[in-house]
Amino acid sequence: MTLQRNTLSLAILLGIMLLSMAKLGFAQPVPGSDCWVQEDVTEEVGTNPFTGVAITTTTKKWVFQSKCAVIRDERMNWKDSHATAAVYCNSAGVDVYRLDWSGNGTFIFRATLAEINKVPATPASNTLIDGAGGFALYRLTSGELQVNTPPNWEGKIYEYTWAGCQ
Repeated sequence: MTLQRNTLSLAILLGIMLLSMAKLGFAQPVPGSDCWVQEDVTEEVGTNPFTGVAITTTTKKWVFQSKCAVIRDERMNWKDSHATAAVYCNSAGVDVYRLDWSGNGTFIFRATLAEINKVPATPASNTLIDGAGGFALYRLTSGELQVNTPPNWEGKIYEYTWAGCQ
């Protein structure tokens, strides 16, 4: 009975985790792809009672590569699973959303095409186009666009730079 209850609990937990991953749009690669690699994992399984030396075993385990946790929607920064902002190019301009720890977005601002086009394609200095709530969109001297966010809980500012909207 206990084994069945534990198995059911594990199945429910696994289901919740998969639903959470689907909600965020994470890729779910299969073992053997570039996202999963086999690594040797050494674990201590006991102690030799005569010598006091640790007894270990080494096994191969599939380990997921964090570089593969990408978001599958139309955002520009879809490869960055640690982003605190989501950046979207659309026919109206650039939309910026704040992302919370669970991946839910809150609209922050839209920089319209007219606002973006007011700034030269390659300005003499990095130029603020628009912003709100500590979030900002810049045109860089390279001609690229960049979104900066306010500091996260670690005090880190997220920056995302891209070629621009086509």
